[in-house]
Amino acid sequence: MVEADNTKISKWLDVTPQQFDILETILRLQREGVKATPKNIIEEDVKIHEGPKIQKSNLFTQLKTLRGRGFVKREEKASYVVDFNGIKKSLTKTNKKLEEEMQEFQSVFTQTEEYFKGILADKNRIMVDFYEYDEMYEKTADMVKNCEEFLITSAFPRILYPTSPCLMPTPGAKRYSEILWDLCIKKKQLKVSYLTRMDVGYLFTRLYRTYNNAELAYDEANIILNNFEALMNSSKELIVFFVDSPYGVDMVIPQHANSDEFFILVREKSSKGIGAVFIKSSELTYRFRNIFTSECKKAVLMKGSKGEKVLKILRKRLDDVYQNCLKHNECGRPIKMPLR
Repeated sequence: MVEADNTKISKWLDVTPQQFDILETILRLQREGVKATPKNIIEEDVKIHEGPKIQKSNLFTQLKTLRGRGFVKREEKASYVVDFNGIKKSLTKTNKKLEEEMQEFQSVFTQTEEYFKGILADKNRIMVDFYEYDEMYEKTADMVKNCEEFLITSAFPRILYPTSPCLMPTPGAKRYSEILWDLCIKKKQLKVSYLTRMDVGYLFTRLYRTYNNAELAYDEANIILNNFEALMNSSKELIVFFVDSPYGVDMVIPQHANSDEFFILVREKSSKGIGAVFIKSSELTYRFRNIFTSECKKAVLMKGSKGEKVLKILRKRLDDVYQNCLKHNECGRPIKMPLR
């Protein structure tokens, strides 16, 4: 029998390492014929997993999430069992989604290749290439290691994603987000500057499509906003500018000695990322860097009282998206509110 790779299982289930440990512990208790009560789960977890003991309050939060995902069921006397049908249903849904995305990508890739054919032919003027979605993040993950600063425009700062595995669905995107977090937040070696809409509707939709549960998506979005607020109060290396209207294209511009390359992200109508156009040109890199700097001057720096004011508005927008989802099944629909 082939031994199961727990890392891969947890990846495709989109659960955190701690959540997967809890699933393992409940399953072990089931096999031993022991009721998986919170007390027994904590005691068994200490026996089979290294690291600090899981706190009871945190255990209940994680059990609530796992129940919401359909991975565990609660039985009599506050005991829990692994729901294999729920796990199978989740993996089947993921498989179907991957197949649909691959078909969609092939169509968009063909269109994009044709669109840039003329540019690609002019190699004396500029070097252009197209990277698929995950390839692009793999390349940027390699590039960021040699940079002094990263300039990024995005719907929502990806550097916040490492705390939410479901927002990093592919290996390249996960590696890129984790390297940004490690170099900028943990090691404080890299300056990262964002120009972003802080689109909480986009964030909520991403979470809702994974959990299929509005309450779980809302709770996790609030946790991400709280983490962001804490970073704005503590990190000097992470600089975030908020803009409340579309600013053109999403781009990633590495900053180092003799910078001459950058990415322009390609999206479909629903804002879903398809890939990116890689451009190597000193002149165009200089122009796009100036565009980024110019747009930041017109945006709101997310620090101090102005940043707190924007965060208050963003939380209100998130509340409105959540309420719309509950009342009208309009999950992720953007909410426009003026900055007053």
